[in-house]
Amino acid sequence: MFMRNAPGGCRHMSSPWVIANRFQISDPGRDLLARGGIGDVYRGTDLQTGQLVAIKALQPHIVASDADVVARFMREGQTLRVLDHPNIVKIVDAVRDEGRHYLAM
Repeated sequence: MFMRNAPGGCRHMSSPWVIANRFQISDPGRDLLARGGIGDVYRGTDLQTGQLVAIKALQPHIVASDADVVARFMREGQTLRVLDHPNIVKIVDAVRDEGRHYLAM
């Protein structure tokens, strides 16, 4: 699907992703905030609260090549859940959907 954003110009608009029937990434191409060693971070919306969230998506090829990476990823979520400091992001949820792992913050 293409969407005009300026006279004479077009930009590609990706289909929205809905994760675990709770989090939505409206346009994965536009909402990609960062790429890291084990995953990508996207801007998203918590459909239950309407709040803006950051969604870290673990890369499937990393999971396939390193069995311990999922355990480390989930520990990251558990650690964020118990830490309470204004300079540390709060975890909203850790979910698995269609075989992929996500942290919503």
